[in-house]
Amino acid sequence: MGALTLVGAGRPRKPTELKRRNGTYDSRSGSANEPRSASVPLPPPPEYLTKSQKIAWKRLAKLVDPLRVATAADVMAFESLVCAYVMRRDAEDSLRSDGNTSPVYECATQFGVVLRPRPEIAIIAQFDRNFAGWCTRFGLTPADRSRVAQLDQDRSSDPLDEFGAGPRGGGPHGT
Repeated sequence: MGALTLVGAGRPRKPTELKRRNGTYDSRSGSANEPRSASVPLPPPPEYLTKSQKIAWKRLAKLVDPLRVATAADVMAFESLVCAYVMRRDAEDSLRSDGNTSPVYECATQFGVVLRPRPEIAIIAQFDRNFAGWCTRFGLTPADRSRVAQLDQDRSSDPLDEFGAGPRGGGPHGT
């Protein structure tokens, strides 16, 4: 029997700003070092986006802007979200274009006819995984931002200070 891996088990984290607005925020459960930025409306779509990406930008911005959780740092993540949405939709349209919505197709080989997964299915799955991983790693979505801690600017530059070897040379017990 294989090992069971629980990646991202449980509910996704709710953004701290949404907790504040809903009245469910508890200061003891959040990160004291969570970066705080002012909420800004998303800008108009960049000129270099395709027509379908610009339409998706406007549609998704109408959903995100009222939440007031997006900051200036989220524009690149939002652009990736828009591109992911359009790429996924294009792959799904391609999947349906020939009237066959089956996730597999028949392929003749030297051993007979075999069923193979359609490439669009792999494109959809891979793009979703890449986008979700990219946003999570960099903390660029409102839900992931509560896990990111800002570095303190006032910290000492001596790496041994965290072990209690401060200016007096004492250990953690002040000896």
